[in-house]
Amino acid sequence: MKKKFLLAGAIVLAVLSGCTVLQQAIAMKDCKYAYSSMSDITFMDMKTSELATFTGAAKLAMGLLGNSPAPLGFTVHLNVTNPNQTTAAMESLYYKVSLDSVEVADGASTEPFSVAGGSQADLPLKINVDVKNLLQSDKRATITKVVRNLVGVSDEPTMVNVQLKPTIRMGNAQLTSPVYIPISFEYSGKKSNNVTAMN
Repeated sequence: MKKKFLLAGAIVLAVLSGCTVLQQAIAMKDCKYAYSSMSDITFMDMKTSELATFTGAAKLAMGLLGNSPAPLGFTVHLNVTNPNQTTAAMESLYYKVSLDSVEVADGASTEPFSVAGGSQADLPLKINVDVKNLLQSDKRATITKVVRNLVGVSDEPTMVNVQLKPTIRMGNAQLTSPVYIPISFEYSGKKSNNVTAMN
């Protein structure tokens, strides 16, 4: 009899746990996503302040003319607002990032993320791109403008589109959202502002 009670208790706990995960996933879908800031911008392992110097510009030119990759890295910070009373949470996140309609990144963040009910939290997305591969495409002029913008030497804004697809875990199974959550905003090295944030 004692074993039956223990088994029943375990089943109830499993069901309640599953309900909690589903509630947190639904709350995640209902959150409002908006652009917050851009940080940790580096190009060919140089910070934007270094690129503005003569030495940095020379290193940049030499690197672009060589055969080695030209890595561009930056972190997009999204402000996530949870209007629900329930905590919103996810185990991981798939994302796509496009700059001026050119898809530059398609990756995943494996860090669990949560935001308590009625509060806000910062969701950072670390992006790494090999600019040299993009410059070899028919989008060369667009990518050149984007890079100039990200390193702070252009006033013409870049349209950034971020698409998020959260994943939750229920038991041994992972459940991924069937659709992406889109966020769009404009960015320039000297001025940035949120344009739209759609759920």
